[in-house]
Amino acid sequence: SQKHLAIYERIQNTNEYAINVFDTQLGFRHPTPADRMFLTNFLTLLMTPAGQEKPYASSENMAGAVIDAVYDYFSDENEPKKYIPNLSKKVDEILHTYGVDAKGDDMSWWEVVDKLFDLGHKHEAAQAQKYAVPLLEECVDIAQNSPSIKDLYSKPEVETRESMLEIFQRSISEAVNQFKILNSPTVFDLADSRVISLDLDEVAKSGGPSASKQTGIMYMLARHVVGKNYKLSKEFANDCPPLYRKYHLDRAKKIRQTKKRLCMDEFHRTSTVPSVREQVLTDMREGRKWNLQVVLASQIHTDFDDNMIDIATGTFIMSGGSSYREVAKRFNLNFTTTDIVKSYLNGPRKKGVPFVYNFVTKNGQYSQYLFSTISPVELWAFSTTAEDATLRSQLTEELGSAGKARSILASEFPGGTAKDAIEKLVANNDDPSIVKDPYTYLIR
Repeated sequence: SQKHLAIYERIQNTNEYAINVFDTQLGFRHPTPADRMFLTNFLTLLMTPAGQEKPYASSENMAGAVIDAVYDYFSDENEPKKYIPNLSKKVDEILHTYGVDAKGDDMSWWEVVDKLFDLGHKHEAAQAQKYAVPLLEECVDIAQNSPSIKDLYSKPEVETRESMLEIFQRSISEAVNQFKILNSPTVFDLADSRVISLDLDEVAKSGGPSASKQTGIMYMLARHVVGKNYKLSKEFANDCPPLYRKYHLDRAKKIRQTKKRLCMDEFHRTSTVPSVREQVLTDMREGRKWNLQVVLASQIHTDFDDNMIDIATGTFIMSGGSSYREVAKRFNLNFTTTDIVKSYLNGPRKKGVPFVYNFVTKNGQYSQYLFSTISPVELWAFSTTAEDATLRSQLTEELGSAGKARSILASEFPGGTAKDAIEKLVANNDDPSIVKDPYTYLIR
């Protein structure tokens, strides 16, 4: 009955996973300061050429000006977006139930949002608000038609011989064409989920400058989706319409008291995207104030910036590999702990997964040699060794059930790995078919 509280999604660059970065807190006509900062960084990243670490001068200033202008344009006082029926069946039904002829009254989406919220339909109000806020592509016209923005940014030229206004229009137009996920009202709704896992493998690829930029965009997007409510305080509610103030004050109090954890795997993929790493560093620095823990995972110790290591209060070392000396030096390990990292961190085994936990307290730094004692089934679920992953995948396909496959593997190889057995099978067999495909032989 609580299944909806935990969600896993493999994000794809399609309209089905559309996330509008211009969404605001319920009832807010403008973004909070934290959301405005995110939008500024996000648009600046879009304007930064692939392969170039630093944005053009004035990029952040121009992004901020466009953000303010686009929200002002679609606010109640100017040109709010008009209600269109059939975009949300549930919204239409509620309005009809209460006898509200939104179409005949020529209501705006913002008026519909207020009406639904006032009637107690908070979820539907949030659904309606998706059609009231700006979209990414609308920033292009706003920038072109804003006299103040044109005056400031239509003349200065950069090395490409373009003005900042031209760079903005071209960059945003390219992003709209390239990333379907960015330019529609939000479809991907986390609702009331408390545990959120977003798999970015299909949209955050390793490779050249273009791939690195796309990775940065997707990491920033994912961070925004899961963490946009992390830093809500009672002060932010003072900026919302009076109708929503009590609602947001209650939310802010509850969120502030809730322990939160932000985990980012494959952190090396952000190495060429300074904007993402700066956001993570800010989260780490301010985490204690917001009851937020930040967990970063990667394969090599150099994937983490020095500042991140200095701030970290706990380091989990799963393997030292051939660079154990550098690991020991970087994390200030003593001789005994260094020897453990060198000789004893050899991956999952029957007893569990060995690791060194290096932690900092007010009284100094301490290290412990520990085992994560999980069951053989869990060992098989978490193993990423190529041989184990291949065997697990093929057995799952054969049985049609990942659960059954893990149970069988755990029974046959309780140590959580079949790597040694596969290597021995190949080394001691003259049958070419077995040497070529030992996995099929083991399954049969």
